[in-house]
Amino acid sequence: MDSHTPTQPAGDDRPLRLLDRTPVGPEHKERLFHVVREGQAQAAAAGAELQAEFGAEHVALIVGCNQFVRLFRAGSEPGAVELLLPDDGKKALAAAGFTLREPAGQVFKLFGWVRIDPMQGPEPALDAAVGSAFAKATLAKKK
Repeated sequence: MDSHTPTQPAGDDRPLRLLDRTPVGPEHKERLFHVVREGQAQAAAAGAELQAEFGAEHVALIVGCNQFVRLFRAGSEPGAVELLLPDDGKKALAAAGFTLREPAGQVFKLFGWVRIDPMQGPEPALDAAVGSAFAKATLAKKK
């Protein structure tokens, strides 16, 4: 597991500032920022407290102690995004043109995470996937 800093409230711009250093083009950075903002919007709409984790290679968004999005700023694939998705969320993302790949780490694979290139498909499909991931993490909290 990555070494990481303690979780921090994610309503601010620290996730964006860290992701701004990702070695990808400007459009790709904007897409990463958009994913973070969508996660923040999902949490705000649900009245949920959003946390962020800043790992050596990623920024993660967390609700109720459950990560639901990991955005990679370094490592083997800077700019990749991993999402915790139910099966219907995975199908919708694939149908929108995103290639679903295995996440980093067996634990993430076990829990149903997928890795994507966020530039492969349309932004509305990515927004829906973030919403689906947020909902799955929120439901896991209630169990």
